[in-house]
Amino acid sequence: MKRNIDFPEYQEYKSFRLTNEQRPYFGLEKIDENWEEIEIKEGTSAFFEGDIIKKIITWENFRQFEHNEIDTKIETIDREYILPKTNRGKKKKITPTNLLAPMPTGCSLYITFNKNVANSIISASCTRNKKHLPITEDKEIMSITDLNNWIKNYIKTCPTDYFEKVNKMRSSEHTTVKYEVGDIFRFEIDREHYGFGLIIGKYSDIRKHNLFPENHPMSSAMTVPILVRLYKIKTKNPGLSQKEICCSDLLPPTLISDNEIIWGTHEIVALKELEENEIDFPMLAEYRVRRDDSNYICFAWGNGMKIINGISKVPNEIMNNNNCIGVSLGLPIHQLNRAFQGYNAYSYDDLRNTRNELKRAAVFELFELSDSMDIDAFNKLSGGLTRNEYIEWTRKIKKG
Repeated sequence: MKRNIDFPEYQEYKSFRLTNEQRPYFGLEKIDENWEEIEIKEGTSAFFEGDIIKKIITWENFRQFEHNEIDTKIETIDREYILPKTNRGKKKKITPTNLLAPMPTGCSLYITFNKNVANSIISASCTRNKKHLPITEDKEIMSITDLNNWIKNYIKTCPTDYFEKVNKMRSSEHTTVKYEVGDIFRFEIDREHYGFGLIIGKYSDIRKHNLFPENHPMSSAMTVPILVRLYKIKTKNPGLSQKEICCSDLLPPTLISDNEIIWGTHEIVALKELEENEIDFPMLAEYRVRRDDSNYICFAWGNGMKIINGISKVPNEIMNNNNCIGVSLGLPIHQLNRAFQGYNAYSYDDLRNTRNELKRAAVFELFELSDSMDIDAFNKLSGGLTRNEYIEWTRKIKKG
């Protein structure tokens, strides 16, 4: 798509580059003075050491500014064709698309912002091992000047152990971690602080053993989710004992993809036996229309579920607020921040979230449920497992 070269900030956007002094703070290699930069196409430059591409920089400003710097190692034939990885492969013409197709061998930095909306992203990561830097600082960036100021402040405020995190991202091998219910994991909240979470549900086991009945809202969750609860902890000490961690309050349950656990992004630091007070599930309600036009409303909490079929009149609070279960690809750090600010920390789709008060009231009235009912009472009523029964079920699954 053609760029708007009349855009006032066009040349400024085009010329933006990190300096060699700044690059190491984001895990990037410095540009060697012997490397030669060749513009493959406007918006895409490759840096050659002989016939080997060592770095790629791309930029775009069609709808918003985007800048991507990638450390790589791509062997070429006379700087015209990309050398195939195997004897069966075919050489490919050097184009922006073909350059970005191989997985980078090093780290990458992605920056994007919109000059009209304060909604910027800065992400430093290593695709090879799935590691990334905890760049969580306020990033209300709307111009190159804002971006340069942010970078200067970011570097100025790096903690003393910062390059330990950078080196871990740069040098760690790819790993696949086995996890189980009861695992306590540690995560980075920002460059200085750590948090901890508890795994209370594995969907691989739940699906394998059909714990959720048909049409249960959580049975349709995408990816490979796990049910976790974060501890209300924000500490500079990554080595808190299990006792210190478990003395803290737990936040409400939320579903996340297990990718950052199996890749070792969040390190498992302890294993505990689950206790009754640690078990909770999102409180969910859905309105569905089947192919034969018959509709139903279901309410689920834990693996217990109640359904009303063929309802003729759906309350507006349910009809107009039909949010389904979502799975977060990363940890819900916003939940932790809201908890420390004294706000309701339930996930977006949980009926106990304050935004769902009207929907929750309508659902409870429709199903004739007591507002004081707890998760055990509901599961006894609906044929599900109480919290203690669920714990016993997880123990049996572990034993095989």
